[in-house]
This record gives sequence, C-alpha cells and structure tokens, in this order.
Amino acid sequence: MTRKPVEGSVLLGVPVIVTVLPFTGDRSYSAANAATMIDGEGVLMQSFVLMDDNGGGYTYYKLRDLGQALGFNVGWSSEKGVYIETDRPYDPGN
Repeated sequence: MTRKPVEGSVLLGVPVIVTVLPFTGDRSYSAANAATMIDGEGVLMQSFVLMDDNGGGYTYYKLRDLGQALGFNVGWSSEKGVYIETDRPYDPGN
C-alpha cells in the first residue's frame, strides 16, 4: 500500500499528543493484537499496550513503522539525532 506524505503533520484519525507518561516504574504490557486503522483500512503493525494504575492502556508503535504506514521518512544522524521528514516518503535505508 502506497501512502502520500502528509505535509507538516501526522494524523492517525485520532489526536496524537506527546506527553509525559502518567506513570513510572515497571508496568505490565502486552502485544497489541488489533489492526491500526489508517484511512479507514486496518493495518497490522507491531505494537504493544502499556497499562496504567487505573487499567487504561497506552499503545506504542515503532516510529519507523508509523513512517512506513503513513508515508513520512524517519532517520537518524550523529548531527541531528532522530529526525522526521514529512516532505519525504519513507526510506528504509535511512
């Protein structure tokens, strides 16, 4: 499946907010078995769910997997560290 890069942002169909985790220390987690919905289609990606003290789950994905599924590039360099390029398609060699 080929995805067109999203200019300036990444949307999963729900708001994505980067925050400090609501918990610390060792937590239970499990593999996420449900497909992730992207543009109305179920896409299987490796992910896991980390549980908080109230039983709420937080799903985590590998950033490169999100880049491949959504059509943005993820890279790393010693000068920049991890970087995201929304104006370039995913490049697995990067």
